[in-house]
Amino acid sequence: MARAPRDTDPISLDFRRLRQRRRMLDIPQRELAERVGVHRNAISYWETGRRMPTALDLAKLGRALGSPPWELYDVVDVDGNPISKPWVGYR
Repeated sequence: MARAPRDTDPISLDFRRLRQRRRMLDIPQRELAERVGVHRNAISYWETGRRMPTALDLAKLGRALGSPPWELYDVVDVDGNPISKPWVGYR
């Protein structure tokens, strides 16, 4: 049985979107790192795709960049095809 995702599990980030959003807002990596609560190297690793942020860090990134977190990660359907906007449903 698969376990439920945790806040510390890595998320598939679209590093190009992260870099583009940060640059559009003219926020240096060091400042973004301070806002998110991580080392500047973490931002660099995420922006180059060398490492992926955790779900918790992704939420903090979204807050720091003023955008919903789902705009920063890759969303795919069951066949692996990209989805431009995620559909979220609640019951």
